[in-house]
Amino acid sequence: MLTERHQSRTNAFTLVELMIVVAIIAVISAFAVPSILTARLTANGVAALSELKGMISEVEAYRARFGELPADFNDLQNAGYAEKFDPVTVNAAFTEAYMFLYVRLGVGGSSFLARAQPRVRGETGLRDFAYITATGTQFDPAVMYYSDDAGVNWHVVE
Repeated sequence: MLTERHQSRTNAFTLVELMIVVAIIAVISAFAVPSILTARLTANGVAALSELKGMISEVEAYRARFGELPADFNDLQNAGYAEKFDPVTVNAAFTEAYMFLYVRLGVGGSSFLARAQPRVRGETGLRDFAYITATGTQFDPAVMYYSDDAGVNWHVVE
């Protein structure tokens, strides 16, 4: 018959077993953490694209209402549009992860550029987004573009 001392040892985990469990958890974490971070950056990019599209709609609504494009973010916000953005200059505004730019273009101000770029590339977002209504540029007018390399190469958003 086993003594009471030996019985308690048979019900406990050994140090080797505990180390194996810790090693398995470390390996799983090594694969999971980068995926979670990439998912967060991708989600920030999707949110930025949605917010940029919303801003473009608000710029077009401003044009329909007043017959001209807003000169800057201040005009847009003074008319009750783009309220979710926090302007830092007349042409730039921020959300938590992205910076949004709005620039009226052309002699008569008949076209504009809207752009979203990560506040800290690689930490708050991965992609830049751009929309331009002007002709005679490398972009097709009224098409949304994205760039994975800080605006060097642009691709159409599908």
